[in-house]
Amino acid sequence: MDQKRSEDLRIQRTHRLLLSALVDLLSEKSFSDLRVKDICERAGVHRSTFYTHFEDKSHLLLFGIQELMDDLIHSGDDRSYPAFLHSVYRILKYFQRNQQEYTRLLLDPKDALVQRLFHDEFSRALKSYLRDLHPTMPAREIDIISQFFAGGFLSLVTQWLSEFPDRSAKEMAEELAPLTFRVFLLPKPKDKA
Repeated sequence: MDQKRSEDLRIQRTHRLLLSALVDLLSEKSFSDLRVKDICERAGVHRSTFYTHFEDKSHLLLFGIQELMDDLIHSGDDRSYPAFLHSVYRILKYFQRNQQEYTRLLLDPKDALVQRLFHDEFSRALKSYLRDLHPTMPAREIDIISQFFAGGFLSLVTQWLSEFPDRSAKEMAEELAPLTFRVFLLPKPKDKA
């Protein structure tokens, strides 16, 4: 293995350790109460290493949200309704799997910064998705659809996790996907005969 690839793997490992520690700690306390020292201790990473990669805990969180949104939204070239339904399901399943952490993050008034980061990054990823899907769509339309969907989706996820946690991600995806498929101006799914 060449040195560049070895360094890349070390960087990826460090990022994974720090993000995992952050998510772990979010099940115990609010983001605003976390310290970089807590994250480093949980990850088994020196503070100097942390600061080599990230400016502060918000930068780490932003990095994690960007990675998550890009991975969940850009799930291949298949633009069919079944592929879209699967993407919505993957997003909801991720939030359900990490329910305790995200319920705290999305509901705690002390974590308004976190909520704004989620909204902004979700909107950014959606804009990228729409630009790829509809290259001739005006930028203003893409911005409006992305902002609207990001806010509505995060609000729905918050309500679902806090008020209806017994509903499965699959059930939620099956209800949400037909509505959001239309929002994204994709071809309407054929009705079942």
